[in-house]
Amino acid sequence: MRGYNQGMVFPHVLHRTMATLFFSTLLTAADPAPELRVDGGAQRIFTSGEIPIFIVSAPLTEGQQADVTLTAVDLWGKPAWNTTVKMSGPTPVRLPGPAALGYYYVTANLGSQHAVIDLGIVPVQAKGQRRDSFFASNTSNIKTGMEADFLRRLGMRVQRVHFQPDITGAPDVPGGALPLDFAAQDAAMADILSRDQWVLPIAGYAFQGPGKVLKSPLAHDLGMHGPPRDSAEFVATWEQILRHYPDVTTFEFWNEPWIFGWTWADTPAEYRRFQKEWCEMALRVNPQLRLIAGNSSMFCEDHIDHDPASWKGLLQGTTHHPYSGPGEENMRSGSQVRAIDQGMVVTRRMGLPYYYLTEGGTEVLTPKKNGDALWAETQGKNNNGNAAKIVQYTVHTALTGCFQSNAQWNIGYGPAWTRANVTYAVMTSLLEDRPIVADIWPHHPLIWGAVFAHPRHVDTAVKALPRAGELAVRWDVPVPAERATDSTKVAVVWSNTGSSNQQLDQAGTLTIREPGDITALDCTGRPIPNHGAVLSVPFGFTPVYLLSDRLSVVQLRERIATAELSNVTPVTAYAQPLAAPADTAQQVTVRIENQLNRDLEVTVSLAMGGKASPGVLQKLVAGRLSEVRVPWSPHTIRSDNQYAVEVVITTPAGTVKRQQVLQVARFVQRALPTDGTLTGLDSLPAVILDSDRLKRGADLSQYLLNPHLEKPVGNAEAPRSVVRMWTGYDATKIYVVAAVNEATYANSAGPLAHPGRMKNKVELPYRTGMPDGLNHILYTGDSLMLSFGFRDRVPGWGRQMDDAWTWKGHFYDSDDHFVAHGSSLGDQLIRLWGPDTSRRTGYQTDVVPGIGPVAGGTVVIRRDEAKQLTVYALTLPRAQVRLFDPAAGSCRFTFALPQDKPVNVGRTLEFAEVAGVFDYWSSHGSFSPSWDTFLPCQVQFGIEH
Repeated sequence: MRGYNQGMVFPHVLHRTMATLFFSTLLTAADPAPELRVDGGAQRIFTSGEIPIFIVSAPLTEGQQADVTLTAVDLWGKPAWNTTVKMSGPTPVRLPGPAALGYYYVTANLGSQHAVIDLGIVPVQAKGQRRDSFFASNTSNIKTGMEADFLRRLGMRVQRVHFQPDITGAPDVPGGALPLDFAAQDAAMADILSRDQWVLPIAGYAFQGPGKVLKSPLAHDLGMHGPPRDSAEFVATWEQILRHYPDVTTFEFWNEPWIFGWTWADTPAEYRRFQKEWCEMALRVNPQLRLIAGNSSMFCEDHIDHDPASWKGLLQGTTHHPYSGPGEENMRSGSQVRAIDQGMVVTRRMGLPYYYLTEGGTEVLTPKKNGDALWAETQGKNNNGNAAKIVQYTVHTALTGCFQSNAQWNIGYGPAWTRANVTYAVMTSLLEDRPIVADIWPHHPLIWGAVFAHPRHVDTAVKALPRAGELAVRWDVPVPAERATDSTKVAVVWSNTGSSNQQLDQAGTLTIREPGDITALDCTGRPIPNHGAVLSVPFGFTPVYLLSDRLSVVQLRERIATAELSNVTPVTAYAQPLAAPADTAQQVTVRIENQLNRDLEVTVSLAMGGKASPGVLQKLVAGRLSEVRVPWSPHTIRSDNQYAVEVVITTPAGTVKRQQVLQVARFVQRALPTDGTLTGLDSLPAVILDSDRLKRGADLSQYLLNPHLEKPVGNAEAPRSVVRMWTGYDATKIYVVAAVNEATYANSAGPLAHPGRMKNKVELPYRTGMPDGLNHILYTGDSLMLSFGFRDRVPGWGRQMDDAWTWKGHFYDSDDHFVAHGSSLGDQLIRLWGPDTSRRTGYQTDVVPGIGPVAGGTVVIRRDEAKQLTVYALTLPRAQVRLFDPAAGSCRFTFALPQDKPVNVGRTLEFAEVAGVFDYWSSHGSFSPSWDTFLPCQVQFGIEH
């Protein structure tokens, strides 16, 4: 393959050092423990052409002989090679290791004792700097020497760094520039330039002066990294830095300026003023500078976007740190996927051309196993989950239209993360100088694919592909002359199909019947052989590469897009709640998503008590969400409002079954008690949210037989919370009553905030957990959060319904969002979002229009400690929920309960989860704050009329 073999990359001379790593086990009387180390490489990463040298030794005496067997397996534990070494006496034996690309886990066996080590052989990276490379890392400070060599082997071209020369004294005048010594930083820059690397400098934190940090007094008191003690001094000093490095033309302003948090002990208004002052200076120095800022899409939405004077004409892009869900075992839930896309959506709404990730990564942990000598090096991070996820994470970033990705040092890759280091290096060797040019399955939430190619292959047909406008951001980045004729197109594909987030398909395949010249590589760079004229590759969690020289971008995309998907879960489904009493004939709405790349004709039925409803035929468009109305046979009303059903979808690709417990969920046409009692509610069905139902692997049928709702709070070892909720309305009000059985109830909202890191706490004139205050209400204890949805999407915010990524990307689906909670100031009913408000998050000292007490609303919260029962009773004026329309017969409604003390499933209980909403729809756009994720507002409640 051109572009992958040595003909398209250039060997380079490496500074060889000894990487000595010993692993041994306890000696026994019979067997001495061997020692195993490897010579060369960088952090056990070798490049093609380098031969790792194993050094094997054992505590043998002179004349004593033994055979030591070395065995190597690949990333999946399959045998790669083995050899036996004759050892005599204590003299170590040196022998060459593997030469072929791949990952190798090597064991040296001596009798019953063994030692282990792993290493990777990766492609040689192309020579030369790529100052606008897609592949970057937050390294904090400039990594030089051995560490920079390691980065070069991985293809990590750009280091995002704090970029502050040494301060040598005080300024000549107050507000003047600090005297600087550039010697050490210049030496570091020279080092990385010699290793084909570049920097993305951060302007901030406050400067470190001789013996102290030059930050504001309040930042000192709170233990935070800024703001600086004098913004004029900071800006003047940075002017010197910009002039000293005229070749550095992209800068990021500040780092994570969370309000009275990590680095910013001041208000949002002061941050915006400071950002404007710094950017205006920078552009006076060089009007061509590319200035980027934000550090999270939520910060941009909350504190920058609404004030164009602070960024318009100053910033060319936003930055984001997608730490939402990095520790999940896979990316199927959508938490990190939509976090990454959220930044792209915000950047596009602001009309800026560049979106960068400047921190991020993935950090799956595996439990320690006895005898696993490599586990301690990374505390269980050197695993196949990280090896696959770091590729998914990076390619997904490209799929959003991001200009530069980022994997933070030791979050996704790093010293001794050998498995992820190998897969990352293989990816960069294939994709450097080849920007993304096509999205293969844009409409499919669970199957992923992208095509990368030299920009010269972007023709009219490519520009007409779905999402081409979003993907075009890197098509103008210069490609080195030696790659001007590159003809190789590289596709990356993977799948997250399966029955749940925890049970992905294991045996999926993608089969191309007429592959032409398409060849395949696994994620470690090894060829996947064709089977005659058919190319069939694994299609699952671990990405696979498909390469072609002769096919055009459109042809390659088409061959892959229409390839046969086999052994994967063809559809996902959930049934909406019953909209009328269970003893009433009605239609149940079943939502089905076709996960295959072809249309399907399916039969849908509900099975209950051994009887199935008549099947309903439905044609499902590939990758699209459909709704099927299935008949419900009248059933005897259950006092607990729980009805076990099985949704059965028969497809040509197999039958899929989904067990659910349906409930009658509707707004009854009557007033409900508003005094905190449950008077008169016995005759009305309540929807139930039980933390025991949210346990992974809960047996729903057993739960239904014995829900134990009479003693629902569990015990100290297994705490439990159970919510019963009634909803109603009349001509002027909407009523919500929630009865929560929980062991404790507390909420710390109301008092003045005392922020500070570690032991440093300072009282500030902002109230905890209150609008315009500090600390979001989600984190202050027990509360009740409600979301209503009347339109498919909030206009102007997030992906809309006509977007190819309508379900794959970041979306807002809650028109109205409220929270009820106790506080030291009394019970509170707060409006967080409305249909015409921004989606900004309050609680960060800014006054945000639309956030505040509900005008005309009422709330009573009563706690009965003897019964361990908390009752929320609230009314919402229909004028405050103006899209609520009884004539429509239904609306979307869901709720969540943050807990003061977590139960067995975490700190927040979500009704959408027990209602069956797709577990891969985790979203930032249904509940506040927008930096946290919830299942979306996709539960349909009936409205009695």
